[in-house]
Amino acid sequence: CLIEYRTFQEMPDALAASDIGLLLRRNSPVNQFSCPTKFAEYLAAGLTVLTTTAIADISELIKNPQVGWALTRLDNLKELKNDLSIFLKGWQLDSPLRN
Repeated sequence: CLIEYRTFQEMPDALAASDIGLLLRRNSPVNQFSCPTKFAEYLAAGLTVLTTTAIADISELIKNPQVGWALTRLDNLKELKNDLSIFLKGWQLDSPLRN
């Protein structure tokens, strides 16, 4: 299941069983200055993070290919599909995107 409710106590096991952490945000002033705790939780769990450029601080950190990938175009489904395709092609067992 892609999205499923987990209690706080279940989260470490759920993250350990995951491959990718999603952190998708729209471009807005609130998101430009946010730093979601979920990002640190994903990194601590060793997950590759798939995020957006809406969160400025995380966009800078995500430039390290060991950390993940930042999607830039959420408003155009065709371009989003293309970005996701590029991400998934690079996210293979021998890729630096995959821990």
